[in-house]
Amino acid sequence: MEVQKNPLLIPVVLQNLFTLAEFRLTDFRNFRLVCKDWMQASLARWRQEAWLNVYGIRRFTKPGIKMNQYLSLLELDNNIYNLKKHPFRKYNIRNWRINLMGNLHAPKLRFWTTVGPLMESLCIAESDFYNVEDFRKLIFKHTPNLKQLQLHYNIYHFKQTDFVVQNIDFNGITNLQNNLIRFEIRYFIDSYNSNPQFPIRWKELFLYFPKIQALHLHQRETSLHADVDGITELIYMLAELEIIRTTIPDRLPVLKKLHINYLEFETVHNYRSRVVAQFLESLQMPLTDFKLGIGSYTEEVDVMRTLEIHAATLQNIYIWTPTDFLPFTYNFFTFGFPNLHSLKLAEHVFPNLLFVRQMPNLKRLILTKSGGIDSLYRFIPEELDIYPYIEGDVIRRTNFSELEGVVLNSLKYLSVEGILCDREQMERLTTLMPNLKKLQIGLNDDGFEVVARKWWNLEKITIQPFRITEQGLLGTVTRNMYRKANITDLRYLKYFAMEITQEDPNFDWGLTKEAIFHGLFRLDRLTQVTACLSAQVKEEVHDQLIERFSSVMIL
Repeated sequence: MEVQKNPLLIPVVLQNLFTLAEFRLTDFRNFRLVCKDWMQASLARWRQEAWLNVYGIRRFTKPGIKMNQYLSLLELDNNIYNLKKHPFRKYNIRNWRINLMGNLHAPKLRFWTTVGPLMESLCIAESDFYNVEDFRKLIFKHTPNLKQLQLHYNIYHFKQTDFVVQNIDFNGITNLQNNLIRFEIRYFIDSYNSNPQFPIRWKELFLYFPKIQALHLHQRETSLHADVDGITELIYMLAELEIIRTTIPDRLPVLKKLHINYLEFETVHNYRSRVVAQFLESLQMPLTDFKLGIGSYTEEVDVMRTLEIHAATLQNIYIWTPTDFLPFTYNFFTFGFPNLHSLKLAEHVFPNLLFVRQMPNLKRLILTKSGGIDSLYRFIPEELDIYPYIEGDVIRRTNFSELEGVVLNSLKYLSVEGILCDREQMERLTTLMPNLKKLQIGLNDDGFEVVARKWWNLEKITIQPFRITEQGLLGTVTRNMYRKANITDLRYLKYFAMEITQEDPNFDWGLTKEAIFHGLFRLDRLTQVTACLSAQVKEEVHDQLIERFSSVMIL
């Protein structure tokens, strides 16, 4: 009798499995441990998707390898890593001294000439560049097939005169690299590195990489000693784009994603926000993704004008503010966002929720407490008392009668950080967003009853803060469970999470034995639980909870 081979060991099945499967680092690590066949079959996808950490001066605690060790392995004809047969595509270069001049640095040059053409994604972090020509060769010559380039917190040891390369014939740039679509640079500014200016002209970068669609600028710190900060660099970059637009418009890149992370859209002088807004208006980029930070002196009209210019194409918006930011006086937009799918705001950007009237196709709404970071420049004048104006949360400040007839049928995900909602507010929200699938919000018994009754099709819920008693969770009335809408009505729920705050330390808000057995255990689709247990719950209940669900985290 012929023994049939397990289908999960047939090469063509394995090849299709690991080609089509969603890549998750943990999953593929486990796949490689199943057997030799699985390790070999998953290797090509592993090399394509996983990042290889190559360290320079000193080794970090993260998994990785030093450059010389990696070159030695790469040059072996036969090695257990199959580095030649299945080369990596993504490299994380960290803590290097990048100097390619002279024989002393021949291994580094060999690394780039050997590995550079294979790279599709490259991140160079916390490294030192000593020569502007080295930098230009690395970016424009040794890595011709990059799709993504990230420069994180590097130091450029160049003279000021070296920053702008002289006598470049921009019209003569013909060796274009059409693969790069995402470029990210993160600045670290302190008293020792006070000039973060990009070491080559932005115009040169855009002309060499005409297909760039996503641009990310970050700034980690601010220093009083800095000659150039991130927002100034942003203005330089936009000015160079404007030069391309007016001189050689056919070479202007079509930017769709502009992320200005941890740069203040304005700091002390509001003219800089006006300059940024004017450049963006002139460039007319078809932005789909826009992230920006707003400083305390930013003019509302600049932000509104910038959003209005791109309203027709924007799909994702993220705006954050400092913690002491005074909300805009705009209650709503006078223009619509027909294609907007995702909106993330620090709670103080707008005073209420009336802005959703102009976002009929919104799918994801996130309101955070504060998305900005404090800096030396952010402040509110002492004579301006903002606290009465921002008292209460954005939901409580909303007059829902002005949203009468507005229904966000496409909205699937709502996250409101740190806000406890009562029955009336939840009634309003469930009417406004009837088809929600994922929810993060603070609830008490009354609010949860509305959720269980109207949002019964939820798949994921995170209750933060959690103010629900056992009776509220189980719908108990005069000791009879399930008399009101309760957790068992959430029959499609796959994920349940709760977070306890310290506002009432004398009350035990944790899940009881009854809430677990008569609530969570009755949800057939529930697989992931993050919860705090009551002090009265015994160890065997804890063990059953862990055994029942595939993923459990006990706070």
